[in-house]
Amino acid sequence: MAAAARVLADAPGKIDAPQGAPADAPTVHSHTLDLIGTAQAEVLMASPYFVPGARNMAVMREAVARDVRVSVVTNSLATTDEPLAHFGYSRHRGDLLEMGVALYELMPTAEHKAAETTLDYHGSLGRLHAKLAVIDERWLYIGSMNMDRRSARWNTEIGLVVDSRAIARQVAGLLRRERLPDSYRLRLAEDTGRIEWVAQEGDEQVVHAREPAATFGRSLRLWMASRFVGEEML
Repeated sequence: MAAAARVLADAPGKIDAPQGAPADAPTVHSHTLDLIGTAQAEVLMASPYFVPGARNMAVMREAVARDVRVSVVTNSLATTDEPLAHFGYSRHRGDLLEMGVALYELMPTAEHKAAETTLDYHGSLGRLHAKLAVIDERWLYIGSMNMDRRSARWNTEIGLVVDSRAIARQVAGLLRRERLPDSYRLRLAEDTGRIEWVAQEGDEQVVHAREPAATFGRSLRLWMASRFVGEEML
């Protein structure tokens, strides 16, 4: 299947920009946000680590204001291999849901649950790895970049933007068939405004009022570690 495509690549010198200043040359991150900013109907993103900065939030807010459906699929605390990055993401979940972004967090497989009991958090069982965005079922971005501040600021990333409705629809369909049904759908409770995790188990919906796998001890350790690591490093 032939399709037009262009390659995006970061210049290694982007990390030389002063802290807080944009890089001199456009980056994979900025190109991808510009593409998302053109959306007219739908943006579907998948990123193992998702820690949105101010510009990410602004682009998504503007898209939702234009009645664009924005959905993000990422790892849950139960499936991530970087719990501290997940903690950074968790700070933004309420704001994302309030602005109208649909959030999905991948549920662990039975094998992953078994691995957790042995404290093995470094395998790949049931974990999200894809880093992509589908815009208006026409444009597909796929590459090395996570939608997080570390990728935007410090990593040298590469990506491919494909202009093909056929390919974009196939990738979007794959995510909807294979990942969304196996994910928690996040929502704000009507009575308390607190986040709930909704799992589809057969014909039943199971609602979790507390984040799955978030024990008190684990949450406390992550909170303490976050005092020493800024979000730009997550």
